[in-house]
Amino acid sequence: MKRLALLICLALCPVMSACGKKDESKGGAPSATPSAVASTVASAAPAASASASGAAAGEPATYTGKYTTSAATMHIPEGKDYKGVKQAPDDGSKHVGEGSMTVSVDPSGRVSGEIEEGPASPALIDGVLSEGEIRANVRRKDPKDNGLTGTLQAKLAGANVEGVMKLAESNAAIVREAKVSLTKK
Repeated sequence: MKRLALLICLALCPVMSACGKKDESKGGAPSATPSAVASTVASAAPAASASASGAAAGEPATYTGKYTTSAATMHIPEGKDYKGVKQAPDDGSKHVGEGSMTVSVDPSGRVSGEIEEGPASPALIDGVLSEGEIRANVRRKDPKDNGLTGTLQAKLAGANVEGVMKLAESNAAIVREAKVSLTKK
């Protein structure tokens, strides 16, 4: 999102600066016409939306492998507003261990996948590939099962995907981190 906003700002800067300049030959009237502004904005829009997907066109690929979850802690800010806030007791034995998952990347950079086995299963993965990095949501197949949900952030390097999932139960009483290691199928 930040890149999209930056691209739009960069595309509009020449237009905005042209709108503010006065054309001395016309008695100080602004030099940019509405049609010039519209054409500049229209030409910038496709470039911004193409980079918003963040993915280069390529071949579809599927990656399979393992993840390993372990107990994690929730960050609770310091300060008077959070003085009485504590993480729920967690013996660290629930939702830990190893499981398997699959992640697919389509030619447009769209990421989808599934967590088939293990402490975070069954779950679905939805996200994007941008500049060699996968960023995705992990959501439950059955939202009522109170299983782990969260995010996946991973680097794609050749035939390997290495990263981490940050996961929690719906009430955030149990917080887990999972190391992810996948290889191209």
